Amino acid sequence: MGADRSFDRGLPASPEAERSVLGAILLERGGYGPNGKLIDGLEVLRPDDMFLDAHRRLLSRMWEMIEQRIPVDIVTLTETLIGHSELDAVGGAGYLASLTDGVPRRSSVRHYVNILKDKRALRQLIISCAAGIERATAQGASAEEIITATQRQVAEVQTETGAARNLFVPASEFLAQMQPTKDWLVENLIQRGSNGFVVAEPKGSKSFATMALADALARGTSWLGFNIPQRARVGVLNAEDNPETSRWRLDGLEKHHGGFREELDGWLWLATRDQFNSFKFDRPTDVRDLIASVRELGIEFLILDVLNVLHNADENDNTQMVRILDNIKSVQAKAGCQIGIVHHYNKSDGRSVTQRMRGSSAISGFAEWIVGIELTDETTKVRRARFEIKGGEAPLPVCYRIANQSSGGVNLEVVEDIPEPRRGFNARSAIAEMQ
Repeated sequence: MGADRSFDRGLPASPEAERSVLGAILLERGGYGPNGKLIDGLEVLRPDDMFLDAHRRLLSRMWEMIEQRIPVDIVTLTETLIGHSELDAVGGAGYLASLTDGVPRRSSVRHYVNILKDKRALRQLIISCAAGIERATAQGASAEEIITATQRQVAEVQTETGAARNLFVPASEFLAQMQPTKDWLVENLIQRGSNGFVVAEPKGSKSFATMALADALARGTSWLGFNIPQRARVGVLNAEDNPETSRWRLDGLEKHHGGFREELDGWLWLATRDQFNSFKFDRPTDVRDLIASVRELGIEFLILDVLNVLHNADENDNTQMVRILDNIKSVQAKAGCQIGIVHHYNKSDGRSVTQRMRGSSAISGFAEWIVGIELTDETTKVRRARFEIKGGEAPLPVCYRIANQSSGGVNLEVVEDIPEPRRGFNARSAIAEMQ
């Protein structure tokens, strides 16, 4: 035949499986059986799955004919190829006639299609790795950049070759998995497995409030009046503050509890600039190290403080922030923890906590719960925590102050609610809330 025989170069291929599948399509006049349904397996077959150029051309023309409702047999396919001046390129009429020799049973077609998919994946894998080797040999980029690019290409191969799965389950099966009661990490506020934010203006005490949350979870006490049903292993990654500031916060909380530091052993861990120079979620090695550490310690709730120093992206760019948040989600998925992120309000005075969060909509879209903190009284330093949750009706706001004790202890002391500061009218917010 006059077809391309470049498979002799050694790349993985199965010309026999390619011939068998093409022959089955011809024999079934387009791959449709007596019941009018496409032969099982053909629906996922694409021209690129063929290695030989002749077979890619044939399958491409076959699919065009199928889509146009033209029966596919030797006569009609020959006419189509002649019309596109491709008959000689695929081996001529004699080669087309030979394709139906030894055609497999219909039940075997999916097996042959799976072979072709696997061979194509192997070819792509070789090409991706070869490109990585070539870049490494040229030494025109850093090792980290080359590894990241190669990993991305390999992941794309894996995605393309993964077996298709049914994404849906019946409603009865879905409801059968419902828990009799909600599984709360913090009652009526944070469900187990959910991710969220603690937000405030810069210097708004959000880091202390979050450290108090970490301490309460590790001890199994309460936070801002919300009960914590059982202890949880907590990790705090603070990439912004001086480590001594974090020590001061935790030391004050411990003294409030009587200074029994050993109670936190095996329940609370901290990572600060003492442990790393910098940490970025757009550096694959940092994400890898974090996943390994969280998994090894069995951390259930990971606090990231503060978002804007944990990446190099533009927080107002939705596309860039989706990538960062995807990397954060990968920590949750691979390490088996839930995540709370410390973040900033913007300067606008929106009507909801979500509206005031700084950055693109991708950031707020990540949240299943949000705690927004604002100073309500300059004299008494009373702060108000407002809540938004996806899992039901949000709790009422809570007012509190940071109480310093004579023993050196520090804690969050819930106080009587004070009138909420009147906000200026915001037409856009008002319209949004009416919709």
